[in-house]
Amino acid sequence: MPDYTYHPALKPLLFRLPVEESRRLTLRLLEIQARTALGRRIFRIFGHGLPPERLRVKVFGIDFPGPIGLGPGIDIEGTTIQVMQYLGFGWITLGPAGDVEVPRSFSTDPIRIPVCHGLVQSEDAAAPSCAELAHRIALATDLKIPSGIALRGDKLDRAIADAHEHAAFFTLPSECVNHSNGL
Repeated sequence: MPDYTYHPALKPLLFRLPVEESRRLTLRLLEIQARTALGRRIFRIFGHGLPPERLRVKVFGIDFPGPIGLGPGIDIEGTTIQVMQYLGFGWITLGPAGDVEVPRSFSTDPIRIPVCHGLVQSEDAAAPSCAELAHRIALATDLKIPSGIALRGDKLDRAIADAHEHAAFFTLPSECVNHSNGL
């Protein structure tokens, strides 16, 4: 959907809903469009497209079409990557996810802080497993940008093993800094 429709049409509706419901509704609409070749083509036409070739960077052996990507916490479930890639991102980070699925609990849904235009997301929020995210990346056959997974939980080695064939990269949780013995 073009940018000019968001502010007058969708933003007023989305900001009346709880944060997680807004995120889920937005991603559900994008997921519907991502399911068909025609939907992806329409999104590609109205989206920002892939980054210009001059912005291409190579980091850690991975070729990124651009230096700016979509971080974790937005497309947690990895259902919209085939259309999100046309919003000008150089990569997409799914999750955060661990070795097992975490079911939704309303007590861990994100909260909106209107005064600072912020969101606070719980580390215990719902998420699929890394294996499920890897499966969704594998199904995205026309993916043109790298897709990675933000990790969380205690069994990071198992989560990486479950997804390493399809995820282009992984981001580690900040608590890994305190562990000198690795994963």
